Amino acid sequence: MKNKILWPLLGVCLLLVASCQKEPQPVKVTGITVNPTSLSLTEGDSADLTATVSPSNADNQSVTWDSNDKSVATVSNGKVTALKAGSTSITVKSVDGGFTASCAVTVVAKTVDVSSVTLSKSELTLTEGESETITATVKPDDATDKTVSWSSSDPAVATVDGGKITAVKEGTATITAKAGDKTATCKVTVEKKVIAVESVELDKTELELTEGGSATLVATVKPDNATDKTVTWTSSDLEVATVDGGVVTAVKEGTATITAKAGDKTAACEVTVKKNTVAVESVELDKSELELAEGESATLVATVKPDDATDKTVTWSSSDPEIATVDGGVVTAVKGGTATITASAGDKTATCAVTVKADEHPLAALFGDYTFYSLVLGVNEKDEDAFMYGNWDMKISPYEGNPSRIWIDKVTIFQAPDVYGRLLSEGDVYADVSEDMKTITIPVPQTVKSTAEEGFDEKEPFILYLFDENFDAVTTPSVITFTLQEDGKWKTEDNYGFSTKSAVKEDQDIYFYFLNCFGGVSIYYPTYFVKNEDAAAQSKLSPARTVSVGRSLSNRGAVRPPLRAGALAPGK
Repeated sequence: MKNKILWPLLGVCLLLVASCQKEPQPVKVTGITVNPTSLSLTEGDSADLTATVSPSNADNQSVTWDSNDKSVATVSNGKVTALKAGSTSITVKSVDGGFTASCAVTVVAKTVDVSSVTLSKSELTLTEGESETITATVKPDDATDKTVSWSSSDPAVATVDGGKITAVKEGTATITAKAGDKTATCKVTVEKKVIAVESVELDKTELELTEGGSATLVATVKPDNATDKTVTWTSSDLEVATVDGGVVTAVKEGTATITAKAGDKTAACEVTVKKNTVAVESVELDKSELELAEGESATLVATVKPDDATDKTVTWSSSDPEIATVDGGVVTAVKGGTATITASAGDKTATCAVTVKADEHPLAALFGDYTFYSLVLGVNEKDEDAFMYGNWDMKISPYEGNPSRIWIDKVTIFQAPDVYGRLLSEGDVYADVSEDMKTITIPVPQTVKSTAEEGFDEKEPFILYLFDENFDAVTTPSVITFTLQEDGKWKTEDNYGFSTKSAVKEDQDIYFYFLNCFGGVSIYYPTYFVKNEDAAAQSKLSPARTVSVGRSLSNRGAVRPPLRAGALAPGK
């Protein structure tokens, strides 16, 4: 009985306890965010947006997506797809509570590069002043930037503006069309525009001349820019009047028509020629005196009076054409000096005194008369072997046509009266002088025209020898070189002499007349080269006339001073 009562009471208690506890409440959404909040896409590209619901433990995490301009971009489950250039806003919204967040989306157009440019013409020929338009085609059709820029390689020949090509002047130019980094070209050839002659006019339509007289007609061709303004002249009767370049010359009495033609246009002048001789009364020159340098020219102008003189022809002459020449009044200076230029017309004359100033020759310092003082082997009056004092004379003058060359002429060798076998040698020997005038070279062998006294055949040719141990004759082309020393003397490294065939005997005694012209190489044969005008230097260099050497030489010979081969060679 007691248990029966407890069990129902226990149940009632449990119900009371259960009714005292609260039922759990749901977690609501309080906000939403989206990442990123801004987005830039190119047409056709896509990107994902992420939505975050707050709090993170909200019971309902569901969201919805939307685009406010679905033509620009669409959205599905947060994935945004760009459709075309423009802007839109993508909105995400929580299902619970309706909270929203948005992302600003910018869609840029997709860039399509130019793949090619072509022109409607690749070559074009135009005449100066003409124009023609060519077109450019840019591919592909949907290229983002199809703008075409135009340029000319030579705007002075042809210009271009928006495809319109204008020819400027004769020549060639390349027209270039460019789109993106692609180009196309057209070669333009511009031909000269032919402008025809429209008219020809003469300054005179009538002309009266006397026989022998002349006058000049002037033709004017229009337009000024005519392509060919060449004028040709003709006479209807060459026996009455001739014409040359517009100059009409009366031949004999009568009439003739002078015609000037340019292109297909002509103009004419009627010429009447009469007999009426008018004598020349005077001739005057614009200058009575004239000074010129060698090579210069000047023009003299002669005025013949009266103006209607029948024959006003002027003839010109020079009193000395070697000083100055004249041709048609043009006076040309030839060389230093004075000359008179005469202009004659009829029986009247006028003169002009011309003074030509000579150019100073670059080798003027070398020109003049010289004497060589030398000791030579000879025989003195006592019939003893001796070194004899002798002198040579020489003159240096300019070589025509070559400013670096001199003549060595009027040479007398061994002029001392007490030296047997005197050799006289006259020119034509030349030498070349260096620019600094410190070196003289003589081409050898050169022909020596010479004569010898006593014991030599008349006009026997002399041979040039090199004075060394072998006494070699100089027969091959070479030069003797002389250099100017610090003491003012000229020196050659070799010693030379002249000999004749008859001077060589069976015992090999060789008789030399030494020509160590410009210096003393051998101590045995010193030679001094002195300009005659330098008297002081000349006196200092004069040695004693006879110096005995105390040397016995065999086979001396009757008239020639002997020298055995090698006996007195340099260094002996």
